Amino acid sequence: METIRTYADETTTNLEILIATCQLTPCLRKQIQTAIHIYREIGKQTNPNVADSANSLLALRDEIDNHWGQVFRNSSKTAELFRHMLVFRVFLKGKLLEDYAGGSQVINENIICLSRVMGPLSDRERAARDIGVPLDGLDDIYQQWVIFVLQELLLDRGHIESKMRAALARGGKPGSDIQPLIDRRDWESLATVLMKDQLLTTELLSGADERKVQHGMRKIQKKYFLELISPSRFTLSKHARTLLVKSARPPSNHFFIDPPPYSDHKKDAGRG
Repeated sequence: METIRTYADETTTNLEILIATCQLTPCLRKQIQTAIHIYREIGKQTNPNVADSANSLLALRDEIDNHWGQVFRNSSKTAELFRHMLVFRVFLKGKLLEDYAGGSQVINENIICLSRVMGPLSDRERAARDIGVPLDGLDDIYQQWVIFVLQELLLDRGHIESKMRAALARGGKPGSDIQPLIDRRDWESLATVLMKDQLLTTELLSGADERKVQHGMRKIQKKYFLELISPSRFTLSKHARTLLVKSARPPSNHFFIDPPPYSDHKKDAGRG
């Protein structure tokens, strides 16, 4: 029992040092923080099942070691991971400011290139040429540079991929992802995007930028929703109901999977 408590205490101290001194991905940091909590709880037990506790401690250590090896595989792969994490953060911060705070951004060519991997054969062939890999190597590139990166950032892959596809459709030019949903009276998709972008804002922005984006989100929500509980539970505002009558079109009853049509020029997301 003392051996288990000592091991738990020593491992907790080691993990706390890693948290305090190392630049970790959000996913790895969260995993280590969870392990620290579990190690502490096991260390507090007065009469634990020794075999179960020992197995739990070793399994946790192995999971962290495996994840650590993926993030810090070698210097070039680690630099590649953190570089793409930065690219996605810049892209998403700029998109939030563009959609809700009157900003404007030309999308990084890396995002456009990676977005082509999700497209038809002609797009994939161009992506392979631009990256410099065979066509059959694109899936591995996408796994490393998009899926693994978004996993380590703890971001909603489907939501981000929708933004990537919309950016590609615009050719990387500035444009709103919000206004087309309003133009189509696609309230469920608008509700989905608002709620998911709220989470993104909390994760990625701070200070004045966060306040500006939050203010823009509240304006849009107030204009089109009397109440917004979830993407499938909301009450439309009087203004939104009036728009539906004018369009002589019922609201959609499905979530969008593909990215919304894009605006050819900058539009005020409060228009309509």
